[in-house]
Amino acid sequence: MKFSLLIFPIILASCVTSTTPKGEALPVLGSPARASAWGAPTMNKTSDGYEIVYQNPSNRNERVSIKGSRKLLYGLRYPPHIKGQSSEGGKVVKTATPQGWQKVKIAGQNAYLYQSHYPVDGRAARFKTLGEQLAGPSGTFGHYAVDIEGSNIQMRRWISELRFLQ
Repeated sequence: MKFSLLIFPIILASCVTSTTPKGEALPVLGSPARASAWGAPTMNKTSDGYEIVYQNPSNRNERVSIKGSRKLLYGLRYPPHIKGQSSEGGKVVKTATPQGWQKVKIAGQNAYLYQSHYPVDGRAARFKTLGEQLAGPSGTFGHYAVDIEGSNIQMRRWISELRFLQ
């Protein structure tokens, strides 16, 4: 028992440290196809990585956001219910529909995605990945979360376009 109590803090400490070695650049995940179609994205540096947002200039409901981090990002054991609204008896009622994980490929690597919201009030459906650990071209790891606003068909196409930028 004493041994496991000594090991537990070491395991926890290793979970919050960076997987990108100091001095090595965090691999940048992006979408050259969205940049070509929609124009240059906005990119902001964060304390542990970056955020990139691709926005369709002719449709505010079409967007791809990518957060890259040296540190672990959030994870979920089960996908949350899909949030939305329906009309019952002339009243708008909030809904929450159970769902399973959707498996996708990002830059050729397995990732898990869920739908966070149904389309509602002039907004498109939203899809999110977990904070996935992915390896860049040089083998350096980073953690990435993708948030897509669009239809299910658009999401599948746009997520398949994601690449590590050189």
